[in-house]
Amino acid sequence: MTESLEPPDTRRQRFEAALAEVRRTDGFAGGERRWRRAGAVMMALGVILAATAFGISLRLADTRDAISMVAQVGLGVCLTVVGATLFVCHTITRALRLAVLRRWYETEGRDRP
Repeated sequence: MTESLEPPDTRRQRFEAALAEVRRTDGFAGGERRWRRAGAVMMALGVILAATAFGISLRLADTRDAISMVAQVGLGVCLTVVGATLFVCHTITRALRLAVLRRWYETEGRDRP
């Protein structure tokens, strides 16, 4: 790769200006942000649910009650896994979208006179 001799600030400003021109207006980025937040909330709720149910199940004397609490622990773990999956997928999607736009900008910059 050839290194550019222009200052990084100028290059960044040009990239941000080109990014603003290309920016999509379908609102998908807002939806992506909502899914990422939903994933983070689901992770937190799942951990809280699993920890609470586990703590309660340790204090129960009746085995049947303890088994029902273990089922809630499983639900908390599932909620955590689904939330983590949503969060990671949409975080990676955002990073890849930026990488593709940057690559596109750099190739378009070479084609321009």
